[in-house]
Amino acid sequence: MVEISAPSLQYQTELQQTFILSNEKQYLPLSEFVSLGTATDYKYLNAGSSGEFLPLKLHNYSGSISEFETKTHKVLAQFPELSVSFGGTIYTTQKLLGELGKVLIISVLLLYFILAAQFDSLILPLLILIEIPIDIAAAGFALWAFGSSLNVMSAIGMVVMSGIIINDSILKIDVINRLMKYEGMNMEDAMHEGGKRRFRSIVMTSMTTILALAPLFFSTGLGNELQKPLAITLIVGLLVGLPVSLYLVPYLYKLLRKFS
Repeated sequence: MVEISAPSLQYQTELQQTFILSNEKQYLPLSEFVSLGTATDYKYLNAGSSGEFLPLKLHNYSGSISEFETKTHKVLAQFPELSVSFGGTIYTTQKLLGELGKVLIISVLLLYFILAAQFDSLILPLLILIEIPIDIAAAGFALWAFGSSLNVMSAIGMVVMSGIIINDSILKIDVINRLMKYEGMNMEDAMHEGGKRRFRSIVMTSMTTILALAPLFFSTGLGNELQKPLAITLIVGLLVGLPVSLYLVPYLYKLLRKFS
């Protein structure tokens, strides 16, 4: 039942002259579904730390948020007695994404210094860390392809994915270095032997994580909108990172040793 205050004859006429086609191919007047009446309700006031305010909800706006803010400020400039503030989920999400971006940058910097100390090189860590932007780019493309977006859950997935996949490259390079240092192998033999020794563990680590996330990717129940971006990011990132760790990073390391 829909209640409309201050009913008039015009409303009643519109309801009687407007018809709806039913599933039985019969035309029924709108007055059969809607009734008019008066209602009395409490007055609602919205107030915050700065006093009373009038909330305006924005729906189906095709422009950017910054453009909307600019237009709003221009309109309110004509009314100096009014002020405006903006809030909502999009602002909270942007703030969280900014914080996660800072965490990712700090983590990569710390990882670089640790790898530089471990491998006694300033260039080799860069070859290992080059895998992170490749995997993040692949995860971002997958989010776009599956109709998802970059949100808090997908950003968390990128941070977790970077930590998992970079470990594979570190172990692969470390095994190659140990084979050349302690067993006297040349570069070619060390790469082949290191690939054989680390292949199974690298593949199993990635595949177990991918299979564990597969139910989240195909789920359609409650919370799917939060779980699916996380699953897409991790699954695609690990699938792309697997050949990068096994082949691309060792190949770049070979080039580095050859021209250094």
